[in-house]
Amino acid sequence: GDDRLCEPPAAPAHVHPEAAARPQPGHVALAPRGWGGRQEGHLAGVALQERGAVRADGVYRVKVKDDRIDPPVKVLELPVKKDKDWDVKSKVGTQTVSGKFKVKNDKEKVKIKVGDKEMEVEAVLVEGVDLDVAGTKTTVRTWFAKNMGVVKLEYKIADAVSTLELTQYTPPPGSTN
Repeated sequence: GDDRLCEPPAAPAHVHPEAAARPQPGHVALAPRGWGGRQEGHLAGVALQERGAVRADGVYRVKVKDDRIDPPVKVLELPVKKDKDWDVKSKVGTQTVSGKFKVKNDKEKVKIKVGDKEMEVEAVLVEGVDLDVAGTKTTVRTWFAKNMGVVKLEYKIADAVSTLELTQYTPPPGSTN
C-alpha cells in the first residue's frame, strides 16, 4: 500500500509510565500528520519500539521492535466515528494478535501534564477489550489527541495495569500547537 511512516518531529515527545521502576527509552510512532509524530517511552521497564503508518482508512501499527506486523494492525479508524469497531487478526513475528478495537469516545477529556504545566485535551479513546495476544487476554486503551498523537496508553494484562502518559511535547514542523 501507500503507507507513509510517521516521521519524528525535531525533538521527540516523552512519556513515562506511572508504575515502572527504571525507564528504558524507546519510541511509539502511531500518529498521522495532524495527529502528532514520534513518541518515546517505556512500559514496566520494557522499551516500547513501535512504528506506525497512515492509510486512507486509518492509523496502523506496522512494526514492533524488529518484528513486522503482518498484516498491520489498525489502531485508529479514519475518519473517526464514535462506536465504530473493527476486527484485528495479525501476527507479530511468530505470535498472534486477534480481537476487536472500538472508538469508545471521540471527545474524551484527558488531563495530562506537559513539563510543569497541567492541561486538559480532547482525545479519541480507542479500546481493545480482551484481545488475544499470544494466548494472553489483554486490554489496550489508547487516547489520541489531534496534532499531538498518543497522549495516554494503557495496557491491562490479567490484573496488572500499566499506563503511559505524555509528559513533554514538541509540535511537528508546521503544526499550530
